[in-house]
Amino acid sequence: MAAARFRILRRSIELPPEKVKLIVDTICVLHNFLLSTSGTVYAPPGTCDRDVNGIFEPGSWRNGTNIPFLDLQPTQGRNYSTNARVIRNEFKEYFVAEGEVPWQYKCI
Repeated sequence: MAAARFRILRRSIELPPEKVKLIVDTICVLHNFLLSTSGTVYAPPGTCDRDVNGIFEPGSWRNGTNIPFLDLQPTQGRNYSTNARVIRNEFKEYFVAEGEVPWQYKCI
């Protein structure tokens, strides 16, 4: 089922074995995470194989059809809020004045 979602698994991966293992492990973790947190979006009903009264029922992932990408909504800006900016500036002023420690400029 992971190969139906992650197309890199549909062909030979021309990398050193250590890198291939890292890629496959990462895909397994991501696949399991998506199944557990976004089950019906990531794998709608009927996608996975199942056992119905002892009879194997193959999932739709076996049909070999490409699974389209979900329609993604535009993301909101990643700018921090005005309140966060005020707090950040307060910390900044504190750490270059009364909160300053003798060694802090050696770490930059």
